[in-house]
Amino acid sequence: MVHKKNAIIFAKIMMKPAQNMGNHASSYDIEETVEVIHMHYSIVDGVIFIEGFHPQARLIKDIEVKIRGSFSQTHLECLNDVKKKMAIEVRKLKGNCVINFEHGQKSTSPITFMGMDTIMWFGRGTVAVLPEDVACELIAEKGSYK
Repeated sequence: MVHKKNAIIFAKIMMKPAQNMGNHASSYDIEETVEVIHMHYSIVDGVIFIEGFHPQARLIKDIEVKIRGSFSQTHLECLNDVKKKMAIEVRKLKGNCVINFEHGQKSTSPITFMGMDTIMWFGRGTVAVLPEDVACELIAEKGSYK
């Protein structure tokens, strides 16, 4: 595992029995790197939000959170508000991360009224549990629980 500022790169190395060593079970050749996973992540309220997959995650449940904007001031909300709302759900499900995290805004109506907007924030992903040592390493890398 290699850490880069806001991302982690995982390299998966394939092992195969050595070609010229007979049937010695302890002899292996290392093939080339077959897969590299590059992921961005952030941490809000102690929950890790990963915009991709983590190979050590144990999946729990898919979730989606919305902050509605039916003639409200939703434009004053931000992505952090979505993550805070999701973090509450993650903790209820005994998870410590959200993998395949996606987020965005959608308009819920083409009409605005007296400065009120119709924008809805959303966040979705899969609640999961990372091993404690992996979660602590990610949190330490960011240097914050917030």
